[in-house]
Amino acid sequence: MDKFMDSPWFLRLTALVLALILFFSVQAEQEKKMRSASGETIDVIRDVPVEVFYDQQNLVVTGVPETIDVEIEGPQNIVQSTRLSKDFTALVDLTNLPLGEHYVMIQYENISDKLSVRSDPSRIKVKIEEMITATFSVEAELNEQSIGEEHYVSTIDVNPKQVQVTGAKSIIESIEYVKVSIDVEKGVTKSFEQKARVRVLDKDLNKLDVSIEPQEVSVQVEIEQFSKSLPLKMTQVGEAVPGVMIRSMTLDAASATVFGSKKDLERLNELLVEVDLSKVKNSGAVKMPIRIPEGASRVDPETVQVNVQVDVNETIMEPETNEEVEAEVESDVESDKEQETSKKLSQLPVQIEGLDEHYEANVISPSTATLTITGQKSKLDRLNNSNFKLYVDASSIHRVGQSRLPVQVQGPNDVKWALDVQELMITVEETNVS
Repeated sequence: MDKFMDSPWFLRLTALVLALILFFSVQAEQEKKMRSASGETIDVIRDVPVEVFYDQQNLVVTGVPETIDVEIEGPQNIVQSTRLSKDFTALVDLTNLPLGEHYVMIQYENISDKLSVRSDPSRIKVKIEEMITATFSVEAELNEQSIGEEHYVSTIDVNPKQVQVTGAKSIIESIEYVKVSIDVEKGVTKSFEQKARVRVLDKDLNKLDVSIEPQEVSVQVEIEQFSKSLPLKMTQVGEAVPGVMIRSMTLDAASATVFGSKKDLERLNELLVEVDLSKVKNSGAVKMPIRIPEGASRVDPETVQVNVQVDVNETIMEPETNEEVEAEVESDVESDKEQETSKKLSQLPVQIEGLDEHYEANVISPSTATLTITGQKSKLDRLNNSNFKLYVDASSIHRVGQSRLPVQVQGPNDVKWALDVQELMITVEETNVS
């Protein structure tokens, strides 16, 4: 390296480069002074729209920029007026070109011939393709993790089931998915219907530039509770009344349906019907409750008819006193009314509803609440977290910052409830939704 730098050729080459730089700098400065002396100037007009001429009914053109930057040079007054009026047109004429790829020059109309015009870019590569329309089936996608516990999606119906997609032939051939995404709140337990926009994607899930008709479809989502039909099995409780000998007991139904989570239902194989022998005093039909298994939320039907055949030995049966008859009547009334009891449901999530799409909310405190429900025990036994919805209505919020909103409860009408939390503190921020 040192030998090369000490070489006379290195010094000569360095001198030549410096001389060229000096020459072009002086020449540029002289040209600038000459233009200034002659009254000429240069200006750049940015973001000039580009018009494209082609058969728009049958062809699709790609590669043409929407806008370009145009540099104009000429007399100062003409440059100034052209820049202010912008009444000239930048265009690309493709009317006589065949299908395929082409390099074309950008042309200009209605611009003074006293101006020199240059653009960036001045020459572009375009692709002319045949426009085609194809029919595609629409696939709906839903995050089933959003569905409430003990529930599942039974059917998803899209209407219309197919859409017409129009675009360049190469783009239509690259279509891999035509989808709609279903947006639901977490923990939904009821069927619903909503409108959804159709998206057309390639195999890499890139959105494709096509025309879709219709752009929106209606999606009907049917949600059902997990259930299982199980055989009924009788079990005897209590002691038979003296003098009453039971000859036979048969159930009026062979099975019933139990509801609950999928995991809990998998371990169940039968439902018990408890027959209280102390209430059987003669032949006939009596209704007995079907026991709700642990982990299940309810059974349908709740009771089943038991057909009983007995032999009665009246000499052994003890006569009922008036007090016993009255006690039986009172007991029946009490069983009909059932004393009220309470039950606590913990860790219920509080949802935020009605917030404008231009905002997003985060919970400061608390994110869950405990609900104390009061009612008849048989009803409370059938209820769990999935039967109640806790939420706040944020539709009145139109600013960023912190807000306190009252917690509201949606649940069955035949029980009472009380919350340990009355208000939810949230902070609201603007989103980037345009």
